[in-house]
Amino acid sequence: MGKFGTNPLKLIILIFLVICCQPSIRGNSDSPKYDRKSFLQMDSEDLVKLGMRYTDQYPMQPDSAAMCYHVILNRRLEESDRRADLENLTKAYINLSFLYSYKFYDYNSAYQIRWLSIVQIKMW
Repeated sequence: MGKFGTNPLKLIILIFLVICCQPSIRGNSDSPKYDRKSFLQMDSEDLVKLGMRYTDQYPMQPDSAAMCYHVILNRRLEESDRRADLENLTKAYINLSFLYSYKFYDYNSAYQIRWLSIVQIKMW
């Protein structure tokens, strides 16, 4: 009769697992989709908001949040010296350090990011 023919409870559990696990297997289909070029064209404040959104609403996509923060940090280190971006820079350092600590479990990188933030902010 087959594996599940003798015990209907196993069949019910299997059907329940298939139905309940579909959203987690499928991923977040409603999450925003961006490519690298669109990240580079966004404003720093919008990138911080988007990175926080990826962290809070879409916890399965920490790499997208990290990309938002890396774009801010690279832009900040290369481009301008405006004081208006200090808040966004600080948020990017803090949130990126959080991601490396609690999502990627890469404590060495998180420590280096924290150290870099102190060095960068002292230079102001």
